Amino acid sequence: MAFGDSITEGPHYRGALVRLLNERGCAYDMVGTRNRFSSAVGDADHQGYVGWKAEELVSVAGSTVAATSPDVVIVHAGTNDLAGGRRPANVVGHLDSIIAEIRGAQPEVDIIVAMIIPFQGDTGQVAEFNSLVALQVPTWEETGPGRVVLANVYDGFDVNWHTRDGVHPNEAGGERLAIEFMKNLQVLYGGC
Repeated sequence: MAFGDSITEGPHYRGALVRLLNERGCAYDMVGTRNRFSSAVGDADHQGYVGWKAEELVSVAGSTVAATSPDVVIVHAGTNDLAGGRRPANVVGHLDSIIAEIRGAQPEVDIIVAMIIPFQGDTGQVAEFNSLVALQVPTWEETGPGRVVLANVYDGFDVNWHTRDGVHPNEAGGERLAIEFMKNLQVLYGGC
C-alpha cells in the first residue's frame, strides 16, 4: 500500500515502482481503497490524499489497512504540514500515530517510512523533520512485530530537476523515489 498525500496519489513514483516490480518479475498487488491514474500506473490502487496533513492521515490509517490487508505500507507524509508551518517534531508525532494506527489494524505489517522530499520554500524544516524520522525508526522497529525501514528519498533529490511544480515529483523524481522504495522492498523481501 502506498500511503500519504498528493505525492503518493500522483502517478510518477507509483508508476515507476510498478514498472520496477514488473521488470524484476516480482509478485505483487498494490492495495488501497482509492484508485487513480490507472492508465499511467497500471495497478493503481493506493491510499493517497491530495492536500492532507499527517494529522489528518491518522484518521484513515488503521481503517484502510484493516480493509485491504497489505503486507507492506510505504508512508510518505508530512509535506503539507511542514509547508503550512507546523513544527517538525509535532509532525513526527503525527507520523508516530499513523504507524500506531497501521500496527493496531495489522500488527505484523512491514512499514517503509520515507523521509519526505524537499519542496520550494523549504527553510530547513524538511532536513530537520527527516533527521527526526531517521532517529525514530529504530524505536518503531523495536516496538514491532512488523519491520520498519527508512527510505532516504531526500538525499540527491533536486526540487528544480525532480519536481513538476516545486513540490510534486515529475517522471525523473518519481523514478528516484521508486528506486529507493524498491531497495527497501529488497531489504525486506529479498530479490522478489
